[in-house]
Amino acid sequence: MSTHKNIDKICVAFMVLALIITVVFMNGEKLGITAIHDEDSETYEDSYGESEYFTKNDMNGSWDTTDATKIILSDDGISINGSGAYVNGKSLVIAMSGEYVISGELTDGSINVDANNNSKVFIMFDGVSINCSDNAAFTIGEADKVFLTLNEGSVNTLSSGAEYSEEAIADGAGGVIYAHDDLTINGTGELNIIAGYKHGIEANDDLTITGGKITITDAPKDGITVNEKFEMCNADLTIAVEDDAVHADGSIYIESGTILINSCYEGLEAPYIDIAGGDITVYPEDDALNASDGSGGGFMMMAPSAMGNMAGDDNGKAEDDGKTGDKTDEAEAKAEKDGDAEESKEEDSEEDAIPYVHITGGKLKIINENAQDADGIDSNGDIIIDGGDIFINLKGSGTNNALDYGSESGGICEINGGTVIACGAYNMAESADATSKQVSIMYTISSGIEAGETVRLEDTDENAIMEFTLECSATCLILSCPELKVGETYLFATGDNVDEISVEEVSATYGDSQSSMFGGKMNFGNMMGREDFRSKRNSFGGEGGGHGHGGEKGPGENHGDKNGNGGENVSGSESGPGGPGEDGTDAASGSEMPPMPTQVPDMPDGEAPEGVEDMTPPDMPDGEAPEGMEDMTPPDMPDGEAPEGMEMPGDMGQGGPMGMPGMENAAQEEEEETGHSITEYDLNTWLIYGGCFALAIAGVIIAAAYKRRRY
Repeated sequence: MSTHKNIDKICVAFMVLALIITVVFMNGEKLGITAIHDEDSETYEDSYGESEYFTKNDMNGSWDTTDATKIILSDDGISINGSGAYVNGKSLVIAMSGEYVISGELTDGSINVDANNNSKVFIMFDGVSINCSDNAAFTIGEADKVFLTLNEGSVNTLSSGAEYSEEAIADGAGGVIYAHDDLTINGTGELNIIAGYKHGIEANDDLTITGGKITITDAPKDGITVNEKFEMCNADLTIAVEDDAVHADGSIYIESGTILINSCYEGLEAPYIDIAGGDITVYPEDDALNASDGSGGGFMMMAPSAMGNMAGDDNGKAEDDGKTGDKTDEAEAKAEKDGDAEESKEEDSEEDAIPYVHITGGKLKIINENAQDADGIDSNGDIIIDGGDIFINLKGSGTNNALDYGSESGGICEINGGTVIACGAYNMAESADATSKQVSIMYTISSGIEAGETVRLEDTDENAIMEFTLECSATCLILSCPELKVGETYLFATGDNVDEISVEEVSATYGDSQSSMFGGKMNFGNMMGREDFRSKRNSFGGEGGGHGHGGEKGPGENHGDKNGNGGENVSGSESGPGGPGEDGTDAASGSEMPPMPTQVPDMPDGEAPEGVEDMTPPDMPDGEAPEGMEDMTPPDMPDGEAPEGMEMPGDMGQGGPMGMPGMENAAQEEEEETGHSITEYDLNTWLIYGGCFALAIAGVIIAAAYKRRRY
């Protein structure tokens, strides 16, 4: 009966206990309780601040292997010391989340990760050599995310045969490493990938590389191909393949590390390419960086094979090499697999950002000595350069374009910082946009500058501002660095030849040739020998004064007196200063100085000198314009509308930073995702919450039961 009498107190006690446990759990860290975190859901933070691209697990390339399952590969049998893995024929299968350390060799076998779709699997290669004749050597069939760590000092090799089995092809495998889910490669060891079938690494989701020395060779297609995002830092990546070095359907982000692409058709290809750092060198057959959404926007270009056949050279890819056919089959298979994805893509195309290449730091070197119709940086949308050290050199013939952006589709090229040396051909050259924040000079020279020649951009005292040596010829050079300023004069020098350039705007074209398609304001130069330039410069100004002013057609036979008074201009080219001599004679011609008036004659008030008409404007009634001039008052227009015949610019308010649409939306999405979703809590969290809830429910049920029995 005592229990019945105290049932209300017991229920209250249960409720209070549940509340206390809940409050303690919510404030556990403040009370000194250690929280359990999923480090893969937390962003990595270094001396530069928190990274939005890499998690702590991504960056952890030296995790503790004490409790890991140890596996030794061998053709005589695979040894497993621990749980979570088993042997299937000649292959190792990892079936559970956990940590695994693998070493040894399989001459014809593979590793297959086949765990739950919420499993995080940590695998360390410590001297692994695997060849698989008819499938990927390393496959991720099912997992949430796999972390492949290359142990310090280890050398690991994965290779595949030239033909895959029907089972492998049905699974979609095309790479030596084939991942259905997210894959991260980290550590400090080496990984050599030799591709015999198609690709080196193929990932259906994201691929993140944060360490290791990775070499991909012999791939008939792409070195790395990713359906979503490719992100890299700290690693050393070397690639020599026949098609794209790195291809991503989503985006490419390079933060640091080294990328050396010794051979490829195109270098880095994705709709959105961000380079924040690193040291990247590309030797492509075609474009080095290509930002394309696959829509085929811009000019209609022939396939490389067709161009090669028409040109009669070996630059194009012949149709019988199987490359074009394989690419078509691959595209058809992907379209069939994705179903209505293409229709959905067209419906959402208006909301998508236009392609872009955005460079904020690092070093980028692009050399293409053989192409006739290639681009250094090619974007179907924008090229935005905010920093970095960029050197591009394409052969100065054909339609090789160092910087090619989608101006015909509304794209822009802005140079706002960094050092840019972009050399190619002038036929299709495009200068930087006038919205740029840093001065750039596009200099064209029809006679060309040969490989091995040194180019200098100097101030008027012949101090070098920029100096470089061409690795192949060039007829167009785009130069930009922070030292260039509007209103200053510079010297463009090659060998013993010098051209004086007066910079009047942030982006302009100089030299003796004009692009057949695009380019800024043209200022024709006048190359001369350096000694001739010095003689010209030394003839300017006497002891007592500055330069005499040249006539409308520039420096000709000008004469001046000892005090620097300029004389009459006879002939010359536009905007040159007249040359006052040292002792009353012109330094170049030695002719005498004609007399100059020393005083302006006195004139009665309101009168003009003889031969000069009265310049006073006529008095006009208010609101009227002089005869022959139409009313210039703009018509009143409703807000947001333009006068008839004038179109408003496109959607200028939807873009993010640097005029790249979609960036603002991405930032907004990131801000919205800073809170925790209910699905982000781990199993321990749910158990504690569930326990508290169960205690509360139990109290209510017990109270109700005892009351029924009592009454």
